[in-house]
Amino acid sequence: MNLHALFAPRSIAVVGASTDRTKLGNIIFRNCRDFGYSGTVYPINLHETEVEGERAYPTVGLLPRRPDLVIIATPAPTVPQIVRDLSRSGIPAASIISAGFREIGGIGMKWEEQMALYAAKPRMALLGPNCLGFIAPSLKLNASFAQGLPRTGNVSIISQSGAMAVAIADWASSSGLGFRYLISLGNKAVVNECDVLRYLAADPATKVVLMYLEDIRNGRAFLREAARVARRLPIIVIKAGRTEAAAAAVASHTGALVSSGSATVAALRSAGCLVVDTIEEWFDLARAFSHMKRPLGPRVAVVTNAGGPGILATDAVGRAGLEMSALMPGTLAKLRSSLPAAAALHNPVDVVGDATPERYQKALQAVVRDGHVDVVVAILTHQQMTDSMAIARGIDRVQRATSKPVYCSFLGGTSVQESIRYLQSRHLPIFSFPESAVGALARVLMWKKIKPQILSAVPASHAPLRSLTGSILGQNALSLLAKYGVSIPPGKVVHSIPAAVAAARKLGFPVVMKVISRHALHKTDVKGVVVDVHSEAAAEKTARDFLKHFGRKFEGRSEGIFVQPHILGALEVFVGGVHVPDFGPMILFGLGGIFVEKLHAVVYAPAPLTSLQARSLIKQSALWPILQGTRGKTYALHSLERTLAGISQFIAKHPEVSSLDCNPVMLTQSDAQVVDARMIISPYPHAR
Repeated sequence: MNLHALFAPRSIAVVGASTDRTKLGNIIFRNCRDFGYSGTVYPINLHETEVEGERAYPTVGLLPRRPDLVIIATPAPTVPQIVRDLSRSGIPAASIISAGFREIGGIGMKWEEQMALYAAKPRMALLGPNCLGFIAPSLKLNASFAQGLPRTGNVSIISQSGAMAVAIADWASSSGLGFRYLISLGNKAVVNECDVLRYLAADPATKVVLMYLEDIRNGRAFLREAARVARRLPIIVIKAGRTEAAAAAVASHTGALVSSGSATVAALRSAGCLVVDTIEEWFDLARAFSHMKRPLGPRVAVVTNAGGPGILATDAVGRAGLEMSALMPGTLAKLRSSLPAAAALHNPVDVVGDATPERYQKALQAVVRDGHVDVVVAILTHQQMTDSMAIARGIDRVQRATSKPVYCSFLGGTSVQESIRYLQSRHLPIFSFPESAVGALARVLMWKKIKPQILSAVPASHAPLRSLTGSILGQNALSLLAKYGVSIPPGKVVHSIPAAVAAARKLGFPVVMKVISRHALHKTDVKGVVVDVHSEAAAEKTARDFLKHFGRKFEGRSEGIFVQPHILGALEVFVGGVHVPDFGPMILFGLGGIFVEKLHAVVYAPAPLTSLQARSLIKQSALWPILQGTRGKTYALHSLERTLAGISQFIAKHPEVSSLDCNPVMLTQSDAQVVDARMIISPYPHAR
């Protein structure tokens, strides 16, 4: 697929180039032609011989030369035949702006499928349909219906939403950022996020990639591509629609835990992506990463002309896990000689509100040269005596003379806008607030430490599991997991008081007795679990109570009273599995027991896991400080790794299991044993 012909065409034809200036075809034709694009742009119009003073042609086939790219802006019913003709003519690339396809369903879906088939045989690079198009500022090319041409730079944007792309293009003129590409994907009939990401990774002028994603057609392939690209380029993602990941069954702990979209975020992060929640943070990180100077370490110095913002920046540094650097004696001496007595010399350095541009520049220069400082945050609040523009010029002079990055935050309204625009023109990263500057700095340093996970291939599915009740519980679920190397304690399902007493006696006291029933999924809530049953009399009483309250609800021989040994001195952990929309099988790990949903102390990773990946997941957990050993107490980490890997293999091989809970997993010094499990079976297995 020739994406170079798509995104760097030597010539373009616009099908649907109207003489009516309100029509998309006319707007797109003028955009392609009027911003300085050096290639030829041909208008295609069945009924007119001239469009905007240029000779028009009735079809692409009658052009004097074959164009690299054809942009289509005609009614949806006409588009499949146009694509078919282009395919037969050997046109390497097309961009379909027209809407009315997959997004409307029915006949629109069929038209889109036809286009994809026509484009497939010659491997035509087909962007869209239902997209904005794209903008390539370095080529002076606006191949879209958005207004204007952003400044050239090193930030490339991939947006699945055309409306978002329009807003981004409009915002770009005042952002101070320079762009390499702004690309709208639309319905992704052929060209998708993986293809574009691969293209941008090979583009030496792209230094940071921003992505706005709604759905990901092949999430596993995307994670593999992102992991490869993220080794060189920062990928900053806004993933919309995260809450839709709650498609897992709501009756399970796992379903509740993924409902927030945490699993989706974890999948993206495992591939090295930086996931953000807001557009503001998206662009803040773009500013930081587009700056060619990157901090070498976490030691931050703050220079400010107001105490309050300096304190806020200091607090933000602490929250972000960075360090306020201790300034060297020589630096303090320089500051003492150039600042008034009211100034604060120690970090944060407050040059006081009446600071002249010379005073501010001298202080900043002294701090930047300090060997204990890796990066400087320069803050300015506009006060009556402040010459903001002169101070901005001083900051620029200092930053041009150093290899260390200077992050700026100028607080104020119209009074600082001119100086902000100046700093933007000098390619300094400038932020609305000190906390934003520190937050972006922290993410830049985080990215340097990220090691994208190479995604394991999803194994071939096993014979699907079936259940008349939609779930598999207790011993039946545990027996299935045991086939994957998961350690299961002995236990027995019984249906009478004598059988319960006999099972307890055989297993050895104390035992745990619990109800196994699809009507009692959350056993503790309905008093369906009794621990530390230490005698035959206690076992008899517990069995009698269970049969009285639950006996009528037992269905089949697999439901009843489950008797197990009581494992003493164990840490209860939780392991779950789920199939997440977009990304397929995922594994969950964290604190177990009755508080698993309340505390939400779980981490996620794409399944299946190797033993090494299982250890990495354990280390990400809030439990890791405990699992390393506390007050002489140690745990069987190798057994826990084996359990995670085995359960991850199970969920990966059984797409019909929409949700799996293993809670609790009893972790001791010698073993990790799954003592209870339930599986929810979907009648519609998740696609690979």
